[in-house]
Amino acid sequence: QSATVAGMLSVHKLLGTWRTKVDAYIVSTKFFRTKFVEAGLPPNKIFLKPHFVHTDPGVKHERSGYALFAGRLVHEKGIGTLLDAWKLLGTRIPLRIAGDGPDRKAFEAASKQGGTSEVSFDGWQSPEQLRSALKKAAFLIFPSLSSETFGLPIIEAFASGVPVIASRLGATMEIIESGKTGLLFN
Repeated sequence: QSATVAGMLSVHKLLGTWRTKVDAYIVSTKFFRTKFVEAGLPPNKIFLKPHFVHTDPGVKHERSGYALFAGRLVHEKGIGTLLDAWKLLGTRIPLRIAGDGPDRKAFEAASKQGGTSEVSFDGWQSPEQLRSALKKAAFLIFPSLSSETFGLPIIEAFASGVPVIASRLGATMEIIESGKTGLLFN
């Protein structure tokens, strides 16, 4: 399957399909517009259309003392980094991890072994449950280890009036204004 896709991409690159047969490309951030231009696509055919929150969740009214991670439980999302950071905090701030994925059991074991007693793994959440948890969170954590295509949980947090702490990578540097709408870390 990979060979088939690689062959298809090579043929279309040689034929110039991506430059001459496509009228427009739509990207969600300036970061990815730059990446497409670097890949050889014509800048005049790449248009920016930022993501949005489909249903306005409303601004949070309840205050809570927990931090929230929402996403797929895989290494690339930075959960190992997050758990290491939480060890340094001790028991000062509870952390709720909402989501599921192939690395969940390993992260749960690492959390128990590392003495991070204030960490709970809530599993998969329905959109309604996630909105409710987000609106009650003190802040959202987005510790990705790679450049995410956008980071929808970030704008969902913003729509609820919840600040975001995120890794300084790719599109997050464009979405978050460090010190105003959240904080960025290296």
